[in-house]
Amino acid sequence: MVAKVQSRKLLHKSDAGAVRLGLASERAVRAAFKELSTVAAANGVDKNADSDGVAVQPMIAGGVEIMIGITDDPL
Repeated sequence: MVAKVQSRKLLHKSDAGAVRLGLASERAVRAAFKELSTVAAANGVDKNADSDGVAVQPMIAGGVEIMIGITDDPL
């Protein structure tokens, strides 16, 4: 499993230490959740105003990772 802080305030979650990979047990997921809550607070994320919590998802091996950025240009 993978756990990641969900917050618009953290644009680069890996750089902020807000991602945990390879969580193989319920115990590991619970520990990661606690750690990530502390990491979020240390990065100025208010759990009530700036956060959508912690996402826990299956870790998928292989494939291609892609990031897409967009800008809303009024012109």
